[in-house]
Amino acid sequence: MEKIGITAQVPIEVLIAAGYWPVDLGNVFLADDDPGRFVQRAEEDGFPIRSCARTKGIYGVCLELGLKTVIGVEGNCASNTLLLPMLKSQGVRVLSFAYPDQANQLLVQKKLEDLAEQLGTTLHRAESVREELSEARGLALQIDDLTWSEGLVNGWENHKSLLDTSDFSGSHIRYCDEARQLLQMVSQRRPYSGDCVRLAYVGAPALFAWDLYHFLESEGAHVVFNETQRQRAIPNPGQSLAEQYASLTRPYLISHRLRDITAELKARRVDGIIHYNQAFCGRELPAMLLRRTAGMPAITLDGNDEYGLGKRAKVRLRHFLEVVRRLRDSERKISDFLRSERRVER
Repeated sequence: MEKIGITAQVPIEVLIAAGYWPVDLGNVFLADDDPGRFVQRAEEDGFPIRSCARTKGIYGVCLELGLKTVIGVEGNCASNTLLLPMLKSQGVRVLSFAYPDQANQLLVQKKLEDLAEQLGTTLHRAESVREELSEARGLALQIDDLTWSEGLVNGWENHKSLLDTSDFSGSHIRYCDEARQLLQMVSQRRPYSGDCVRLAYVGAPALFAWDLYHFLESEGAHVVFNETQRQRAIPNPGQSLAEQYASLTRPYLISHRLRDITAELKARRVDGIIHYNQAFCGRELPAMLLRRTAGMPAITLDGNDEYGLGKRAKVRLRHFLEVVRRLRDSERKISDFLRSERRVER
């Protein structure tokens, strides 16, 4: 199958039905051992130094892979106004996809039909692909469930397993095999201690993700909720492609996203939030709005082209974790006291 680049989450079922295999350019950029070279290539070709590193990385990855076609998601990123014309100037065929303004199934259905027509396929074929991918997505959500409900999967494994569902790293069959291996491995583990600080990660995946998750583990914290990554795995698949993609949160109103976040924070018994803010990105949640809505401690990490977790960030995170522990322990003592008083009253 011919590879086709994607700049953000798109209905990959339609692409596969048309004979393409999607390559999530952002994922390739994040996973590379030397992502800086992609950024350097983009800047040499004319991208401003003070601009989104992720966008520049996507550009560099596309050219290095020699992709002939890319689908850009309209409205997803302001930097696309530069990215897509720059790719065209390099001879890349650029197609577009846009989610509707509202999470309405009929509107989503129309957008899916338009995409299918662009690619020369039908939604009937795409629905068949949806069924083929259901097992892989189900395994991803099983890994996610074991992260918070049983404490058997660490934050990095959760992050990677969910993030990869945007293109299944080239093969949903191989993805299924690797997911089953992970599930078998974690079934032999001891669960996380109840003293671990339970964290949520909200925002786009950071370039320093590997450093971040492993640092948090070393400090006695466990990331039990990766917000954006979970959306990649389609947590509410519904009964059709239109229903599936209308259930996403990031393409639509912030209120949809906040409602999903607050529900998961409660269900997963989260103690605190790490909020990542990607520089030059207009799609990130305002930090103050997140704090007010969540009603729990939160720390915001700003980033762009930082490829590792710096000393200052580590100091801030250590302090944040100590604050979260104190608040959690105080709440537990109050809860224990109230329970004992109710027993006395009986």
